[in-house]
Amino acid sequence: MATVATVATRRPVIGITCYVEPVDRPPWVAQASALLPRMYLDHIARAGGIPVILPPVATETADPADEASARDQAAELLTRVDGLVLAGGADIEASRYAALPHPTAQAPRPDRDAWELTLAQVSAELDLPTLGVCRGMQVMAVA
Repeated sequence: MATVATVATRRPVIGITCYVEPVDRPPWVAQASALLPRMYLDHIARAGGIPVILPPVATETADPADEASARDQAAELLTRVDGLVLAGGADIEASRYAALPHPTAQAPRPDRDAWELTLAQVSAELDLPTLGVCRGMQVMAVA
């Protein structure tokens, strides 16, 4: 019979942010899929953690109640993980930090920007261990 690990002996659950992108895999075309380089999962597992992918959720609307709901969702999610990794990826949209886009900046990703900024703000409030990788460091700085 399987035993339940005690809090002191259980492996930490680590949430990792990712993209949602259209992917072609026959017979599906442009299937929305959560994408993350496998190395993130492998590194967390090798370090003794249990990786969990956290795709962006809809957080940008004109309704302030929906934004509050996104913060509530982020808070509920982050109370269920032991750490957060804000993964690398495209640049954050310059308007998020009151700047003009640089000519070499990548195309903005509003869904991921909004979700990860919310996660970064809530993780700081919760004092949750958070690691930013490349783009993730940008998110933490902007948040």
